[in-house]
Amino acid sequence: MNDGIFIFSPESSFYYELFLRSGFGLFLLILIVLAWQRKYPIAEWLIILLVGMLGFLIGSRLGGFSPGDWGNWFKTGQLPIERSQSLWGGLILGVTGIWLTKTWLSFSRPVFSLYIIAVPFSLLVLRMGCLVAGCCYGTPVEGSLGLQYGIFSPAFDHHMEMGYLSGFADSSLTVHAVPVYFMISYLIIGIILIRSLKTIQSDRRLAVLGLGLLASGRFFIEFFRDPVTNPGIQGDYLLGLKILQWFCLGIVLISGLVFFLSPKVDPVKATIKNTRYSLLRVAGLVLFVTSLIYYFQAQFSNLDKWVIFWLAFALVITVFIRQLYKVPSPVYRMGYIVLLFAGIGLMSQSVDSDSLKAAKLAEKQNLPLSWGTLRVGGAGGGYRYYNRDCDGSVTSTVHHRYRTAGLGYSRYFNFKNYRKANFDINLGLGYDQMTIYNNAGEISKRENINLTGFGAFGKYDFRWLGLGIGGYTGNMFFMEQNVTKALQTYARLGPYDILFIEGGTFNYFPGSLSYPSAHFAVGTGLGKLDGTEFKFGGIIGDRTETAVFLSGRFIVKQKLVLNPYLGLGKDNGVGLNVEYYFGRNDKKN
Repeated sequence: MNDGIFIFSPESSFYYELFLRSGFGLFLLILIVLAWQRKYPIAEWLIILLVGMLGFLIGSRLGGFSPGDWGNWFKTGQLPIERSQSLWGGLILGVTGIWLTKTWLSFSRPVFSLYIIAVPFSLLVLRMGCLVAGCCYGTPVEGSLGLQYGIFSPAFDHHMEMGYLSGFADSSLTVHAVPVYFMISYLIIGIILIRSLKTIQSDRRLAVLGLGLLASGRFFIEFFRDPVTNPGIQGDYLLGLKILQWFCLGIVLISGLVFFLSPKVDPVKATIKNTRYSLLRVAGLVLFVTSLIYYFQAQFSNLDKWVIFWLAFALVITVFIRQLYKVPSPVYRMGYIVLLFAGIGLMSQSVDSDSLKAAKLAEKQNLPLSWGTLRVGGAGGGYRYYNRDCDGSVTSTVHHRYRTAGLGYSRYFNFKNYRKANFDINLGLGYDQMTIYNNAGEISKRENINLTGFGAFGKYDFRWLGLGIGGYTGNMFFMEQNVTKALQTYARLGPYDILFIEGGTFNYFPGSLSYPSAHFAVGTGLGKLDGTEFKFGGIIGDRTETAVFLSGRFIVKQKLVLNPYLGLGKDNGVGLNVEYYFGRNDKKN
């Protein structure tokens, strides 16, 4: 047997995830740039992107279900555990969602031609991950131009199981370089579509041309792909061809008919500027999309949720800005903003006006205002994540349930020119119950982990800039590895009393969720200088499922501080810190 090109990486899952994220990012970047160049209305375009991405993600999961999974879903109404993914299932539901959204919004601009240009280039990057992970390997081939995978690869395991290898083998058989075939085909298709932009003036014709080329390339490459790597029934044979190949032939036939029967120029080109914008229609779509996300959330990976979150977040901000500019008077615009935050502002309770006068007096007389607080807090909740093969199949599900409690002391200083500082000392205790379920839903491991932590943190805030640093020590976080030391950081940009953005690491122990390693947020002080704060943002944890959070710091009579926290994701988490002010005094500088 001739040796092929050897591919082995102990970090194959890391590189697969890296290329997968890069492919998604490139896909969205190309679509946004193309739409920006063509001056598309951004709100409608973002919601089309959101629905299309959601349809693709749901369709790829549904397309990977086996007949047994479908039968169980219809009988029980419960979605089965995700086992595999189907590209063509994602394309069908994604295209359907895009078309329905485009029709609902009366969006007259070209859509599918932009999508089809972005698809091959993003798939090219994604297949780089397949090349490293070895999940889409080919059939055995004679010669030295094939690929060989190491002992930890799916190809090696399959060849060993089939008896193709001896017990002393250290690599798989030489197989067709299917991921490379895919990459070459996607590059060629992408170049053809870019060049066709100048000659094909119909959105529909360019879209079906790209779809037909993708299906044609897939049809021929499937002759060299090992059928065991095809999800579900796609690799089963019917009349000498895989079911997936018959499906590709159908796509090619339909695409060819649509291409030759469609007008060479879009009839709506003359009315391209007449796209209608309806807040009610957009709101209805957002409600529908939210329902789909809630129902199918267990089927989404962490990456899927981040893509959905960012698209949804950008859409909400865009709709808000557009509605704001519809208000004719600048005064009324400010009233519009105030009304939106009025409900949040009521949560801050009443503020002692005497304390604000004292702070302003201290600022004028160069007198620092300082005080201490004693803080108690706690949190509870849970989250889950999935261990997966390189093809996305779930091998086990890990559930975490935690309870934490903490005690802390803080010293605050209020200087002139909106400058503030504080120093915190925190002590926390808690426990985490970790339960691992195998692919059959049975408990394979259960472990209770005690949590302890001690930390110190200092922060200095100018009005437009804030920086902080500190550290924790102890058994504080509870993934597969215990964290004994962590660097706590904080950075803020923007006036803290009006609107700011911030980010940091390890800022939630012990009074709120203790597993995120980093966060980012947008916040406001609701126009107050006394430390009142409301924030909305996202958290970045090690494979965690929670994606967004809400938190606040609300002061009651300048004596009691409430710091609630709500994490929204696969499982909710809630936390509450209560601080009591004491020892307020004014001292000469």
